[in-house]
Amino acid sequence: MTAVGDEVKQAARVAKRSDTLEVVARVGMVGFGVTHLVLAWIVAQIAFGKPPTDADQVGAFALLRQTPLGVLLLAVVAIGLTGVAAWQALEAAVGHHAERPSARLRERVISGGRALGYGLFAYYAAKLVLDPTAPGAASEKQEAAGSLLGQPGGRWVVGVIGVAIVGLGVGLAVYGLTHHFERHLRTSELSAAARHTLRTLGTVGYSAKAAAYTIAGVLVVTAASRHDPSASRGLDAALRTLGQSAWGDWLLLTIAAGIGAYGLFAVAQARYRRV
Repeated sequence: MTAVGDEVKQAARVAKRSDTLEVVARVGMVGFGVTHLVLAWIVAQIAFGKPPTDADQVGAFALLRQTPLGVLLLAVVAIGLTGVAAWQALEAAVGHHAERPSARLRERVISGGRALGYGLFAYYAAKLVLDPTAPGAASEKQEAAGSLLGQPGGRWVVGVIGVAIVGLGVGLAVYGLTHHFERHLRTSELSAAARHTLRTLGTVGYSAKAAAYTIAGVLVVTAASRHDPSASRGLDAALRTLGQSAWGDWLLLTIAAGIGAYGLFAVAQARYRRV
């Protein structure tokens, strides 16, 4: 059994070093960055009172599809994100080169979560390539929450999911504010000015995403406590709720700027990320 496990792990290491997988993964990072720039524009439009679609990653995919060559671009993004998901799954399977065992385990768990996240985004992108009328993530989340809330113990399940999303938001904030993302970049290839710029983009970008996801998680917990599925539409609902506050427009524009910063960081990361 150990021999078989070693063979599987060795095969995973070989696959991880594939030049093809690296190219596809880097294309996926660029696509992820571009769609965040589109998402930043959507969030800004909410502040101006004319959002064109749901304010989440899938809404950005839908808007991208409407552009000239949109189907082709979205197909490339879907393939690229599939590559990123596969790469992160291999990172989770093979492990990282952290010094402490606890750090290696943590990085493997994080890679596993990233693989699921990128895989889900790849699924939605591919779904829109095949069917432009496919429902968005926000609608599907509301339907899923409604179904769960109708089950025995469903409110607790939805509540736990909401707490997990809040935890994701806190984790993103820590990841950005501690500049942990720099550990995965080839910073030696950057000039001092470029490194400072990339650090600023990463810090601001992760902090903005952290704020948005934390609010989304709180709304999911609220949906569970009030038995109200309409409050569980994820990132879209979080941003629209934020827009209803006293300083809503300015807060939305700040979040939009932060998400735009993350988009630029993700594009730059495609060049300097260790894969």
